[in-house]
Amino acid sequence: MEVVKSLDLLKTQDVIESTTSLSSSTCPRCGEELRYQYLDFLGERIVFRCKCEMEKEKERVLAEARQREREHIARLFDASKLGRRFRRCTLESFLPRPGTERALSAVRGFLSSFPPEEGRGLLLFGPPGTGKTHLAAALAVALIEQGVSVVFEQSAELMYRFNAAYKSEETELELVEALLRAELLVLDDFDKGKWSEKVEERVYVILNGRYREELPTVITTNLSPKDLAALVGRAVFDRMEETMEFVPVLASSFREERRRAHEREEFCEA
Repeated sequence: MEVVKSLDLLKTQDVIESTTSLSSSTCPRCGEELRYQYLDFLGERIVFRCKCEMEKEKERVLAEARQREREHIARLFDASKLGRRFRRCTLESFLPRPGTERALSAVRGFLSSFPPEEGRGLLLFGPPGTGKTHLAAALAVALIEQGVSVVFEQSAELMYRFNAAYKSEETELELVEALLRAELLVLDDFDKGKWSEKVEERVYVILNGRYREELPTVITTNLSPKDLAALVGRAVFDRMEETMEFVPVLASSFREERRRAHEREEFCEA
């Protein structure tokens, strides 16, 4: 509960004496009598003279706290983890093919309405090479450019970092807290890596924590929903179903099509 207190005039004599007398002044915006007060808010003492000044100071403190949090998350999960290839991904450069229409539409809708209502995310599933990572990376890049705090991680690499945290300066708690607070979390190739009870526990803590705070998560996987449920367990899968739209990406493999096209070119030149 916020407790507003009158400012100790003896401690702020210099400030008071340097201002016009406030004994009969009122704020032209909120109509309150102007008198010096203070409030301890988010670990910072703010000084104000009326309700609207208090709200303005609270907005400033909140904005500074959010910026510090974004910078902390960026230090732990640098956007460069996308790699040069995926930092170039955009929705405009995505090559639509039969079977990708619904996924492309879902990602565009997610981007245009961000942050989504109730923190609802996306789960893109389908065979390898269909463009799932391109779509997820394009979404991450677009939101990073808008100043949104985004964590984009390969799931296997994230689990490796968790295990290595015991031997490094970063702690598992720091990693989990950053994953819980990021405005968007993207977990790519979710089926990769060795799954265990410990991994299941970590994933559940992250997804459940983001669920409570209504923060969206986007996941890509090569597994069907049935196979994914068998891998991750009932508790994790239930949370996924509750918080994400499952979107199939069932096109043919772009990489396979490109390989075949290259082979045809070589055949024609022979």
